[in-house]
Amino acid sequence: MPENESLERLRSAVAVFETEKRYRHTLGVETEAAALATVLLPEKTDELRAAALLHDLTKCRSDEEQIALAKELNVPLTEELLSSPQVLHGLTAVKLIPQLFPEYACHEILHAISVHTTGAADMSLFDKILFVADYTEPGRTQSICRATRAEMWELLKTATDKYRAFDTIVCKILADTIQYLRENHQPVVSATEDAYCFLTHRLNDE
Repeated sequence: MPENESLERLRSAVAVFETEKRYRHTLGVETEAAALATVLLPEKTDELRAAALLHDLTKCRSDEEQIALAKELNVPLTEELLSSPQVLHGLTAVKLIPQLFPEYACHEILHAISVHTTGAADMSLFDKILFVADYTEPGRTQSICRATRAEMWELLKTATDKYRAFDTIVCKILADTIQYLRENHQPVVSATEDAYCFLTHRLNDE
């Protein structure tokens, strides 16, 4: 994995693909992912920084542009994805990263980016850190995101089992996402429901 000097170059390169507001979010996700990695997965801090920097590489497109890009990159487009084009950027990004940034095109980074919006059943700890950091990065102004972030860091400071505590936060974010989408009459993709059911069962079985 490239050293921090390469990550600095990546920060500059990613800025070209994003609006100023989106880029601030990206840097916030990088900061949050690195902080979480320090506590939960320190040996993967640089990899998580890279995943955070690349996670929204193709986000700054309209729904129509996302669908067109997905077709161009041969992303399989199901009816579910066509009805939820806002989740396509994770899938299109992982198609472009090997072309644009091949040094970061390892399975761990690409998989985490592919599920960072929807979640997935049996996510790795690496996947979960990117998923959570996207929701709790310090620049998020939504009250639910700020409250979840405060709860998470308090739990990570005080919990006997910080990994189980972190899983409860992942589960909360999934539940809140599902509730938000349903209340706003938006479709919930099956991957998000699967992730919530899988993690809920695992927490209940422990």
